[in-house]
Amino acid sequence: MNDRSNVLLLSSAVIAGVAALFCAARRLCWSTAALGEIRDSVKENLAETRTVHKLLRRQRGAINQMHQYLMPVPKGVKKRHRKPNRINGRISEIRPFQNP
Repeated sequence: MNDRSNVLLLSSAVIAGVAALFCAARRLCWSTAALGEIRDSVKENLAETRTVHKLLRRQRGAINQMHQYLMPVPKGVKKRHRKPNRINGRISEIRPFQNP
């Protein structure tokens, strides 16, 4: 009797172990498929992002060309002429020497 119960216990443990392995393998297969889908969607998004980036660079270049055409930049910075210092009215007139 003792040997028979050991065999039943061992066979049920083996069946449970095999079932757990099948379950783990199935989950691994599902996760691999899910990772493949994620990888594909990332590749598509990356391709779309690159095309949008190229399009934006072209538009930025066109805008810069229009700006350069419409608003030419002078070679040197021109300083405004300062107004001459006006001293009239701030100091008294200079009179020639007079003998007292």
